[in-house]
Parts: sequence; C-alpha cells; structure tokens
Amino acid sequence: MKNTSGLKPLTVLSLHRISTDKDFFWTPIHPHRFEQLVKQLVQKYQLVNFHQLPDIKTSTRPLLILSFDDGYYDFMEYALPVLRKYKVTANHNLVIDCLTSNKVIWTQRLGFIFNHFLDKNLNPELSLKGKVLETKSFKNLMQLYFFIYKQLLLCNHQTRDEFLVDLESRFDVPGKARMMDWNDAAECLKNGVEIGSHSYTHDVLSVIQGEVELNKEFLDSRRILSERLSTEIDAFAFPNGQFKENHLPLMEKAGYKYALLVNDKINERQDYQSDSLLLINRINMINENVFLMGMRANLVQQKVKKLFNYNA
Repeated sequence: MKNTSGLKPLTVLSLHRISTDKDFFWTPIHPHRFEQLVKQLVQKYQLVNFHQLPDIKTSTRPLLILSFDDGYYDFMEYALPVLRKYKVTANHNLVIDCLTSNKVIWTQRLGFIFNHFLDKNLNPELSLKGKVLETKSFKNLMQLYFFIYKQLLLCNHQTRDEFLVDLESRFDVPGKARMMDWNDAAECLKNGVEIGSHSYTHDVLSVIQGEVELNKEFLDSRRILSERLSTEIDAFAFPNGQFKENHLPLMEKAGYKYALLVNDKINERQDYQSDSLLLINRINMINENVFLMGMRANLVQQKVKKLFNYNA
C-alpha cells in the first residue's frame, strides 16, 4: 500500500451500546457521555464514514470514524439523535439474524445470565463441554464471567448455544434486548449513517470450518444487506474481533473494501482508493468520563501506561 501524503492518520472508534441500561459486566456508554464525546470530537476531527474515504484528497483536521457494531435499538433512541444534532455521519455494522428476527447475540445473552447471578447473589455450579467448573475457586463473578467468555470463544455454535440455553432455562434468566430491524436500518441510511456487515449470525468466525458456513457469514450477509437496503456494503466488522488469515480472500471475493479490527491502534496514512482489502484498526470505547474517552481516542492512556510500565 502506498501512502497518501495529503491525508492525516485515521482514527476509528469502536462502539456498541449507547443506553441508560445497567449492565455490570458490559456497561453501555451513557447517552449524556456519548453526546459529550461527539461534541468534543467535532471540534478536533473531521468525522467521516468508510464510503467517503476514497474521495477525501486532503484534510485540514484528522479523520475519525464512529464505528458501531451489533445493531441494538438503543442506537435509534440515543445515538442517532446526537448524530443528527451535530450533523455527523457514522458507520454501523449489522447482523442479519438480529435485523430479521430480533435475535440477541450470544455475548449479550451471557451478560444477562451473569447479571442475573449478581442480582440474585448466586454462585451456581456450571459445566461446559462435560466438565464441571469449580466456580468457588474464582475470586468473583467478574473473573468467572471472563473465564466463561474466553472458553465460549473456542466452542462451536451448537455447544455455545446449548450452554446458554441450559443456564437461561435453569435459572429463569430475564432480559431481552431489542435489536434494530430492517426499517430501523433504512432510517439510519436516510440520516447519513453508513451500513456495514457484522456477519450473518454473529458466530465466532475463527471456529467455523465449513466453506458453506463461512460464505454465509461473509458473502450472504453482504448480499442481503445490499439488496434489502439498496446500498453498497464496503465494511465488515469481525464479531468478537476473531478472525483468521484465510478469511481475507473470502472477504475480497465478497467485495468488501475494509476489514474492521478492534486492536486499539490508529491507522497511519494509506491509500483508501486501493483495490485491495484494507485492514482497519479500531479503538474500543467504554463508559467513562469524556476526558478519559478523549484520552482513549488519542491513545494517550496507552502511552502513559507504557511510560510508567503500568498494566491496569
């Protein structure tokens, strides 16, 4: 890839839920904090989306993309009004199953389960892949949650779903997140939000072996989004950040231009008119005050930790 001297480095922020909901294990960004962040960003950056990148020849300010994943309905309630207010665009990567049937992604289901354990002060016996887990050996529920999450990343869809269904039914877990539907996605497009793919099912792509299944996640998701919404789908965001190198040729075959990672890096100058698939770094954003979110967007926090050799 050749450099484009007139362009600034590109910062892409990775966001998920913007909501007032309480979630101890995956706290959404509060709407007030999100608006504070956008207000701060528009003063320093030129906010764009992936469709616009090839046409930007020069820029007086650094480029930044607000990149959302999953398609929770709270985007319509809290994020879209802020984007309209400040007249800025964004990228939102959607899941076909969620748009079609309000299917809740497995990571959110796991969050509902563990929030229920926390609310009811439960420390239940859990078993995964036939092995009973010594749950009492974990210091707290958060440590157990992350252990289970990492284990589920290694499971195929059937094993993962059976584990979640067992817990949901055994402990009568409440909670049902509302996801965006096709009408909501069309409304986003009308308001200048670019749509990308976040796969067909939100499965862990790195554990899928079959070519038919992978084609469904990459090719079919792009085709259906493009046909239903009458728009070009340039970006694909890997669910849970999991991918393999052999996925990239499939993505190029499908017609994607950008493969979106979450690795807390800024993108250096590059030619966004390139015909080859570009790997795009994204910075994960969490619910913290606007000063810290601004530092995170600029990667200042990582620099400070390196300086003092500190790991949070």
